[in-house]
Amino acid sequence: MGSAKDSASLSTRTGQWLVYALFRCIEGVLWLLPLKPKLRLGLGMAFALLFGILAIFIPIGGKIHLGPWSIEMGDTLSVLGRTLTLTAGHKALLILYYLLTALWFLGGFVVNPTPILAPLGLAFVALLVAALAVQPFLFGALLIEMAVIASVLILAPPGETPGQGVLRYLIFQTLGMPFILFTGWMLSGVEAGSGSSSVILRATIMLGLGFAFLLAIFPFNSWLPQLTGQAEPYVTGFILVMLPMTVLLFALNFLDFYTWLQTEPTLYVALRWGGALMVATGGIWAAFQRHLGRMLGYAIIIETGMALLAMGLKDQGGLQIFSAQFLPRALGIWLWVLALASLRKKAGGLDFDAVRGKLHAYPFSVGSLLVAQFSLAGLPLLANFPFQSALFTAIYQQSPVTAFWVFAGNLGLLLASLRSLNALAVKPGLDTWQVGEHRWEAVLISLGVLFILALGLFPQWFLPAMLGLLRAYTHF
Repeated sequence: MGSAKDSASLSTRTGQWLVYALFRCIEGVLWLLPLKPKLRLGLGMAFALLFGILAIFIPIGGKIHLGPWSIEMGDTLSVLGRTLTLTAGHKALLILYYLLTALWFLGGFVVNPTPILAPLGLAFVALLVAALAVQPFLFGALLIEMAVIASVLILAPPGETPGQGVLRYLIFQTLGMPFILFTGWMLSGVEAGSGSSSVILRATIMLGLGFAFLLAIFPFNSWLPQLTGQAEPYVTGFILVMLPMTVLLFALNFLDFYTWLQTEPTLYVALRWGGALMVATGGIWAAFQRHLGRMLGYAIIIETGMALLAMGLKDQGGLQIFSAQFLPRALGIWLWVLALASLRKKAGGLDFDAVRGKLHAYPFSVGSLLVAQFSLAGLPLLANFPFQSALFTAIYQQSPVTAFWVFAGNLGLLLASLRSLNALAVKPGLDTWQVGEHRWEAVLISLGVLFILALGLFPQWFLPAMLGLLRAYTHF
């Protein structure tokens, strides 16, 4: 009996380390070999798609059969003294992360981003997944910081001077880590029963400051529109979708582990007001922007505020809305940055003067940009509308004043979208039309628009899969 158990355990460890070694080998091949950029992107997309498909069909803790060999895949892996644990609840997370990564690499064939997007992008996503799987979970803050460092290399590849936006991004993300680690140390005393109300208050404030830095919560959000206005739009969008999503899910780990936090009413009030402030300020500033890249930065601030609002409405179904919003938000930002990258290359810039009248020359790119903007603004029939309308209803029932500021922020983003439409469509003396996009570029953009419409018209098709993100949190 003991021999059989040892054999099964060895098989499990062997399977875990084979997968770990496969990940490292793939990243090394994509990074070190002198491959052509599109071949590198193609291999990265194929591997990300493979990982996503494996997550769909192979249960965590199941077996892989390769001819006469059978490899048992355990749910834990020890690396450098820490344990990475993936449960059945992480299945939806793995699927979402790797399919989104494959989608981003697919769009790279159209916009030709930095050649190191594929190898470092896979490493970046692997670190984010590890941050949500590591035990004790507080070490996730260190893994998130490692992912931030990897993302800086994507934003400013070797040989390029990083802009002010990249440097501020690194500084603010790094400042958030010690606050979270120190809060974890303080909360461990509270969990052990040795904490007073003053300790709890200080720990909550420290935790709020840590996540304020990581999520660019007002007033620590000045770097975000600066980053989206300076850096390459496509890789910036990839990072600003994957990283905030991970930080928000990491924040849920605190509520899931320290269950007494769930009974603190002031926490939810702070989340709602913090989210409303982000939505209002982001929308107002977006309405006055004349640069499409900076406008994207304010739209991301608004979306993060919406996520905080949903977390603050836990007892009104907010967590379900929080989970369901990830996919429409990611697709809207992907379509937006795909259009921005195309327009930036063809127009030479993204300010209104550079892109004026480009609808006449690049109708697919401009049309997809407008669809993405209107979707993130919550226009009916588009992807964000069902979830934003549900969130707004819940907010109004909780606090009409908060709902007013949320409505004002969404209205600001809608006005920014209308100003973009005016700049992109109207140019005096221009009345000729042509299609300047390549065939495959037009096809990919059209598929993205169709998917945005499908999410808005048939949200019930995707909702069960998105709610699966919450299965990893067992105490809600």
